[in-house]
Amino acid sequence: MGTYDRIIEQAEERLRANESIQAMQLYAEAAAVAPDRKEPLIELAQLFIDHDDIEGAAGFLEKALTLDRADVFIRLNLALAYFELEHAERAMLHLKEAVLLIQYIVAGTRIDETFGRTTETERERAAELETTGEYALELLKELAGLAELQAGSNAEPEVPSQSEPFATRLLRLAS
Repeated sequence: MGTYDRIIEQAEERLRANESIQAMQLYAEAAAVAPDRKEPLIELAQLFIDHDDIEGAAGFLEKALTLDRADVFIRLNLALAYFELEHAERAMLHLKEAVLLIQYIVAGTRIDETFGRTTETERERAAELETTGEYALELLKELAGLAELQAGSNAEPEVPSQSEPFATRLLRLAS
């Protein structure tokens, strides 16, 4: 087991023991040891959310995005974080990118399926992303409403019927 794996294992042990501050330190150490890995950055973002630091979480998600620009869930979570921080334009940018990525992946999977080049796992992933895309489109409507309010419009934002606090939505998609 390498250094990175040992650090991650220790961080997970600290989380199971409800020692989130120590887990944060270990995930930060893992991110330093393996700067090409997005996972410790995502874990740090989740821990920052748990400590009500959405801005700090957004910073870690931005760093993770530099490692994988095509990660739909990082983009969705950034959109949610910026929405929570009332940065509607930034939120919509990430959300639109996530929706485009989802459409691209689902369409590509359907094309491959036509030619018999997909596995059951890939088909399941495409179905999951399609559902996530529907969720993302609902959020896009919500963000458009916030943008209108921030621009001084009197229009009420359209809120999905299954509304829950945004901080509780963050990163739940990635699990």
